[in-house]
Amino acid sequence: MGVDIKIVDEATDALVAGINRLLPQLVSEDQKTTLAELEAVIRHEDVYFFVATIGDKVVGTAQLSAYPRAYGLMAWVDGVIVDSEVRGKGIATTLMQAVLAHAKTLGFKELNLTSAPKREAANYLYGKLGFERYETNYYRYTF
Repeated sequence: MGVDIKIVDEATDALVAGINRLLPQLVSEDQKTTLAELEAVIRHEDVYFFVATIGDKVVGTAQLSAYPRAYGLMAWVDGVIVDSEVRGKGIATTLMQAVLAHAKTLGFKELNLTSAPKREAANYLYGKLGFERYETNYYRYTF
């Protein structure tokens, strides 16, 4: 089983379908992406969308985003999903190592992410990769 990790430079219907198959494993069943939404992500100058594939099947995703702040650049990892059918095979580690390597080449000084406490395997992986838990309050305002 060979996994291929790449930064996507084009949105396709097949990629949208693959991502929409994975999204319920991270967020609610109701959330889906569209070709237009994925194109906007991929074309954004400060976003790098990583996809893990085995053959033609999308088995994982991660998004590396950056934005400027008055006191320095903020880099963020979001949307890390590995298909439940292939978990435990090192794909998440390989995917996150690719994200970390790219972030380092871009010159980021730190990388941030959030993960729900119930995602025990993901939280273990982030710690194993060197992420340190940061005590903070996370707030959401819904419109």
